[in-house]
Amino acid sequence: MLTERRNQLLLHLMSADCLTTVQALAKKFHVSSRTIRYDLDALDLFLDACSLPRLIRKQHGGVKLPESDELHQQLLSLLKHAGVYQYNFSAPEREIILIGQLMHSRDYLTIDDLANRLLVSRNTVIKDLNGVKTWYSRYGLELRSMPKYGLKVLGDERSLRQAAVQFIKDHVGLEKALEIVHRLIESGHNGPSMYGCCSEWFHNINFEIIQTSIRIIEKELQTIFSDHAFTNLSFYMAIALKRIQLGREVIMPAEELEVLQRTRAFQVMVDVAKQLGQSFHLILTLDEVGYLTEHILGSSVMSSAARDENSRMELDMLVCNLIANVSRTLKQDLIADRQLFLGLLDELRPCMYRLQYGLKLEHGPVEELKRNYEALFAIVHRHIKPIEHYGGGQLTDDEITHLTLHFGAALERVKPPGRSLPNILIVCANGLGTASLLASKLQSLFEVSIIGIAARHQANGILLEHQVDLVVSTVSLPDIAVPVVTVSPLLPPQDVAALRGYIEMNKASKSLLGRTLEIIEQHCQIDHYEQLYNDLAKHFDEDIPLFSAHTRQLPLRDLLTSDVILLDALASDWQEAIRLAGQVLVRQGSVEDCYIDAMIAVVQEQGPYIVLWPGIALPHAGIDKGVRKVGMSLVRLKNPVSFGHNEHDPVTLIVALAAVDHSSHVMALLDLTRMLGDPEMVERLNCLPDSRQVEALIANYSARN
Repeated sequence: MLTERRNQLLLHLMSADCLTTVQALAKKFHVSSRTIRYDLDALDLFLDACSLPRLIRKQHGGVKLPESDELHQQLLSLLKHAGVYQYNFSAPEREIILIGQLMHSRDYLTIDDLANRLLVSRNTVIKDLNGVKTWYSRYGLELRSMPKYGLKVLGDERSLRQAAVQFIKDHVGLEKALEIVHRLIESGHNGPSMYGCCSEWFHNINFEIIQTSIRIIEKELQTIFSDHAFTNLSFYMAIALKRIQLGREVIMPAEELEVLQRTRAFQVMVDVAKQLGQSFHLILTLDEVGYLTEHILGSSVMSSAARDENSRMELDMLVCNLIANVSRTLKQDLIADRQLFLGLLDELRPCMYRLQYGLKLEHGPVEELKRNYEALFAIVHRHIKPIEHYGGGQLTDDEITHLTLHFGAALERVKPPGRSLPNILIVCANGLGTASLLASKLQSLFEVSIIGIAARHQANGILLEHQVDLVVSTVSLPDIAVPVVTVSPLLPPQDVAALRGYIEMNKASKSLLGRTLEIIEQHCQIDHYEQLYNDLAKHFDEDIPLFSAHTRQLPLRDLLTSDVILLDALASDWQEAIRLAGQVLVRQGSVEDCYIDAMIAVVQEQGPYIVLWPGIALPHAGIDKGVRKVGMSLVRLKNPVSFGHNEHDPVTLIVALAAVDHSSHVMALLDLTRMLGDPEMVERLNCLPDSRQVEALIANYSARN
């Protein structure tokens, strides 16, 4: 006889695509390893009785069902016809089922209704409801009893939807739930279990339509979501559609909706909402569009060709500051690593939206990664405060772990290269940080030729467009036409050994053009970089795209020249100090007058986070606030002023920034961050008496680094 836990265990093994350890199963089902072993023995007896093959067990390796679609269909049929009398629910199991039954019920449910579904007494249900009420209270929801009507869950609609997704995460896992729901809906199994609840919730929700919509969003936003984010969005959309069908809609605060409406993601979601409405025969209000936009903006990405149009010069600065502080602690200069800079930006943008809207989205498993980077995690955690202050909340350990992985990947990149591999595609479900770490480890071991990093749901499309010799993946990939090696992102020795069988023993040479340009820049001032680059490319017959105006990253020495350096200026307060720096930019022709007011408004609205180092502030505003061209100005105050910063006041140096796009200022910003993080350089900037001497100091420092 199968208990409900053993039923769930069997369904879990049906959905697993690899061996699962007894310890992992014990943790998932909240029981001891010994109990799981007893359950596995009971499952073998059940399979024997049904004349079906036993479980596959490997010593120290785990357990799984034999891979057979026919076997899975037979088991589903058996479960469908087994009947509720075969189940013997424990008290925790009954609580789970009650939570699920009440979650999306259109009508009030009486205690008799619930007792009849579980085949237990009214008193048993009444006792179980205490735990159910406690669970709902964690999400600010109330299980209210109405005389003559019954029980109903009441509370904020957004909180209820968050609770619904968390319920599935806790008791199934979103990735597995997709497959399980599909199987159970097809088989008609909808008894009183967690899986039966899923079947009831989503029986009229077509996940293929939802996932097609998410792919449209990816295409329009030029973004690829991580697999975990993709699955999260699938369920948030599915539950939203289900709730709308039940007549339960989200009401967004007007000011929050107004902010969301200015984003590109909202405009894309408006069009997608119309298509979803037609497919599911309902109407998604602007509030519902805003709700889904929140989750789009807060979703982790694998890659993003487009940058957020609403800003984020401040995030650029905060990322540069984080890299500088971590570099200084590690005594390893990572500031010039542009891949690290862009990876952290892609990781932090959705983090900022999650902080802003109070979202908690699943990142995927990170515990193993966190354990292996414990010291580096502590360093990143120590220096994350300015970013948290800007975002108005605290990053979770999972989020900080993903940031840590980018630094781990950067440290791997500075190791001397070894041998080379064929063209490789990296596939990873856990996000860009984990994938970057894997890519960097491969490069450090083999000088890998990596043609791309992809989420699982994007892999086949990339294989059609590129010549790929080998796929290295952290997740199982069935039906892939090229060889696949499944590995841990940490590349333990056994994974390295497995990869060696696919290695071609050749050495990759660095581009002759790149080495030549580096030598020229060490010894010469390049006045026409674009023309030199293109002429050399043609001369060397390099198979690379020609340089365009958007490719050029301006170094700091090109922006902080003597005509934008003002020394020993007088200012009565921080607003006047910013005005002095802004007026220099106006005289230079980089910005219009309105940009000065916009810089002051940033501090008034966001606080003094622009004071990133002791005595140094970096005022700025958005690219749409009157910027004409990239510019910087440096003002040294005769008398320091206070910005209201708890640690870094008073301020003597003001470096104002103006950016015309999301890339041309980055090299200068990285140079500036390195320079201002050097105490000796700051001391000299505060002492030199002449602006030309300051210009020369900056030029020499910029060229040297």
